[in-house]
Amino acid sequence: MRIRRVIIFVGAILLGLWSRSGWTELPSFVNEYLGDVIWAFMVFYLLASIFVSLKTKTLFLYSFLFVYAIEFSQLYHANWIDSIRDIRLFALVLGKGFLWTDLLCYSVGIIIAVLTENLFVLLTRKVPD
Repeated sequence: MRIRRVIIFVGAILLGLWSRSGWTELPSFVNEYLGDVIWAFMVFYLLASIFVSLKTKTLFLYSFLFVYAIEFSQLYHANWIDSIRDIRLFALVLGKGFLWTDLLCYSVGIIIAVLTENLFVLLTRKVPD
């Protein structure tokens, strides 16, 4: 289970980087929000990879708390944190400015992750003889 989750996590990172790379031209609506959806999906699978024994409901809750905390932290601006946010890697993780639409995208990403996880559980469930 952990290997599958790590593979999905790494795949989400690669997909997220691709979505922000500009290598392909995506419709503006997709380009605007896809990265945020993928980021929240990736957070769910990061937590799922680390905390393998947690139930999906708990991972759902922790993922929401984490991504919402990151987004609301963007309301705080001081020179020290803004200089960290100016570094590309940290900007990808911490973001730069609060947007309500990001909360919606994060919710969608986590819900997709939960549905994905539930689908894998359903497909790998052993059927009694």
